[in-house]
Amino acid sequence: MSDSIKNTPALVEKFVIRLPNGLREQIKALSEQNRRSMNSEIIMVLEKHIQQYSQEDIQAFSAENLLQEVRADEHKNVPATDQVLQKRLDALPAEKKEALLELLG
Repeated sequence: MSDSIKNTPALVEKFVIRLPNGLREQIKALSEQNRRSMNSEIIMVLEKHIQQYSQEDIQAFSAENLLQEVRADEHKNVPATDQVLQKRLDALPAEKKEALLELLG
């Protein structure tokens, strides 16, 4: 099999999923409306969802937001930077917290 055939989306990864009643019909209607296959519609929705959360993570950890939080907490006894960083660490999901701590480790 050639490399170009091996890397087509149909051969990259196959995943079986169970859908709640009625969801398949909704996906089908949406995919027809957008003139895409159901598979392409599902992939597009998942990619947009992942991209949205990636952008939110980037915005949440932007330098400007961090600086604003540090300035807001300057009046407290704990060094402001430590306090803000601790809040952000506590707010992370467990898997992201673990990955960050491993990276810093």
